[in-house]
Amino acid sequence: MHTTYKSAILQTRGYQTLREHVIQILDKYQLTTVEWSTLGHLYNQPHLRFIDLSKLLGIEAPHVTTLIDQLESKKLVKRQNDPADRRAKQIVLTSQAQSLVPNVETELGLEMSKLLEGITPSEIQTYFKVLETIIKNSNDLKGGEK
Repeated sequence: MHTTYKSAILQTRGYQTLREHVIQILDKYQLTTVEWSTLGHLYNQPHLRFIDLSKLLGIEAPHVTTLIDQLESKKLVKRQNDPADRRAKQIVLTSQAQSLVPNVETELGLEMSKLLEGITPSEIQTYFKVLETIIKNSNDLKGGEK
C-alpha cells in the first residue's frame, strides 16, 4: 500500500514523464499541449462554438479566445459564423490543420506505445477508467459544496 506522499510522488513523476515526451514531440510542430487538445477536439467535432470548446477544455471563455487567436496566427483555425445563431461564432480547422492532426497523432501514438510497453490494453482501459472516476468524484464533491 502506498502512503499518500508516495502516491503523490508516483503520480507526479508519471505525469511529468508522459508530459515531457508529449511536449518534446509537440515542440517539433510548434504546438503547446492545450493547442494540441484544441486541434484534436476540432478534428473530431468540426464547427465547435467557443462555449462548447470552453467546456471541453475545462477553461474559461476568455482563455479560449486567446487560444483561438494563437491558433489563427499559426493558420490552423478560423472563425466562421454559426448558421444556427448569427450572434455566435464557430471555430473550424484550416486545411493545413486537417493534414497536420493525423501526422502529430501518429507520431504521438508511436511515442506513447514505447512508454506503455508491457502494459496490456485492459490495464490501460482500467487506468483511464480510474482517472475518469477520480474526475467525476471531484466534480460531484464540488457540486455538493455549493
